[in-house]
Parts: sequence; C-alpha cells; structure tokens
Amino acid sequence: MSYLNYSSFLYIFQGNITDETFLNLKNLHTLNMCCCHQNTITDEAFLNLKNLHTLNMCGCHQNTITDKAFSSLKKLRTLNMRYCNQHTITDKAFSNLSGLHTLNISKCNQITITDKAFSKLSGLYILNISKCKHRTITNEVFVKHKKLKLFS
Repeated sequence: MSYLNYSSFLYIFQGNITDETFLNLKNLHTLNMCCCHQNTITDEAFLNLKNLHTLNMCGCHQNTITDKAFSSLKKLRTLNMRYCNQHTITDKAFSNLSGLHTLNISKCNQITITDKAFSKLSGLYILNISKCKHRTITNEVFVKHKKLKLFS
C-alpha cells in the first residue's frame, strides 16, 4: 500500500491512533479521516506520513491531540478540523507546521485553545475560526501574519 496517494478512513471508531495506524502509507498525499472518533491521537500517530499534504479530520471527536501529534507532517499544507470536538488543542499542537497554508477549525467546540497554538504558523494564509466556541484567542496573535485571511 506504500504507493497510495489518497486514502479514506471515514466513520472509524477506535481507541487511539498511533504510529502503527498508517505504517505502510509513506507516499500518501491526502488522508480523509472525516467523522472518525478516537480517544487520543498520540505523539507519533502520523510519523509515517512524511509526504502528506492534506489532512481532513472534519467532524472528528478526540479527547486529546497531543503536543507532537502533527510534528512529523512537515509537508502538510491543508488541515481541516471543522466540526471537531477536542477538549484541548495544546499550545504546541501546530508548532511544527510552519508550511501550513490553510487551517479550518470552524464550528469547533474546543474547551481550550490559546494564541500560542498559532504562533509558529508562519506560512498560514487562510484561518477559519468562525463559529468556534473558543474564549482565549485574541487578535494580537494575528498581527504578525500580514497576508492572513482570517474568518472569525
């Protein structure tokens, strides 16, 4: 399966996503995990997806996305987490995604997300946080992103 460019894992209910979940998918460019439910996405969950450009997690429900869950996704350009219900998106969750172009976390119900979560997203061009139930994001974090199109 290492030759796949696109894969869908729709409506999967599993305990945790770990480094073994996507073991032989190193050439995958697009991963659709729409409406999946996991307890935890671990630090090295996407370790084997070094060529991933698009990750769709729309409608997913995770209790925890750890600090380093996305850390190996250096080529990721689009992350869609619309309609997700994470209890926490940590300050370091997006820290290694400097090449991320589009982030959609609209209509999410995060209990906690802060300015620091966006601080390392230097390549961010589109951020959709509309209809989010976040209470700790200020406009100050977006001042340094001169080209950013913010939907809030």
